[in-house]
Amino acid sequence: GQVRPISSGDEMYLYLVGQNPENNAKILYQRMLGNVQTRLEDMNKVERRAIKALAKFSDDPESAGEETAEE
Repeated sequence: GQVRPISSGDEMYLYLVGQNPENNAKILYQRMLGNVQTRLEDMNKVERRAIKALAKFSDDPESAGEETAEE
């Protein structure tokens, strides 16, 4: 009796669960925002590695290519 389906075009509001269903959208938003922040942090790490590899390559194209391939 604690799950009530509702109709709306947004997936965030497809269901209500628990004793405080008004909090579900807030909880889902926070979880999704956390996922986005984690992905952005991962992308930043990869970008820093790529910039470092490009800097090594521009300094010495022969040795930087071999180091980058091993990583």
